[in-house]
Amino acid sequence: MPDTATTLELADQLLSTAQALLARMRPALSAPDRPRCALFLTIVEQYESALHLARIGLVTHSAVHVRSMLEALVAMTLLGQDSGFVDQMRYERLRGEKKVYENVLANTTGLPPDQRVDLDARLAACKAAFDPLHAKGLRPHVISKDFSKAGFEDLAAPYAMLCGFSHNDLFVLAYRHQGDQGMTYRAAVAPEVVLTIMSAAMVTLVAAAQPLDGLAKFPDGHFEQHIGEMDRLLGVFLTANAQSA
Repeated sequence: MPDTATTLELADQLLSTAQALLARMRPALSAPDRPRCALFLTIVEQYESALHLARIGLVTHSAVHVRSMLEALVAMTLLGQDSGFVDQMRYERLRGEKKVYENVLANTTGLPPDQRVDLDARLAACKAAFDPLHAKGLRPHVISKDFSKAGFEDLAAPYAMLCGFSHNDLFVLAYRHQGDQGMTYRAAVAPEVVLTIMSAAMVTLVAAAQPLDGLAKFPDGHFEQHIGEMDRLLGVFLTANAQSA
């Protein structure tokens, strides 16, 4: 059986090493490398959030952050393959923003006139940026295809599991709260669940750090020292849990 204390200790050491790595990172100044560096910083922050929740016994809620880590890793990788992917990222952001404005305007009764005028103006500005991208042929991306393009097919299954925890489906709600005698608040989480969620987080963090040497500048030997330690910690974690399986 996996040992939760060991899992969290190694996860914590990995966070400390990643933070030491980025502390002396000088990010690129232009796209696409600068947004790729920003995505790495977001991945580290999401990892820290996930680890904090895991430490206080709420690891099933860590899934939201780990899912975002995976999405950021895929975007970071696809930007490296094709700088034009930044247009896809803009398209997705504008599509979501446009949908919010359209839904509010269509479905909110009693919206004050001044707010409606403001939302109409925001929607018009959003569409002015969105429509040219749509006309270029950009369409909503399919995350499963993005995993394949990025070379992370093996992370598609963990991503699907994380989505289940993030979307609060009935199975997840039952797992969290359906106790033997009634509804349960902050029920104990099985070590296997902690292991599964934190394993996805740790693998993602290390994968995201690997390309940084080509995206940012570091003092001599700094990147090699810290990425080596991150690889070592992940190896210790994976080996220990392979033996306990």
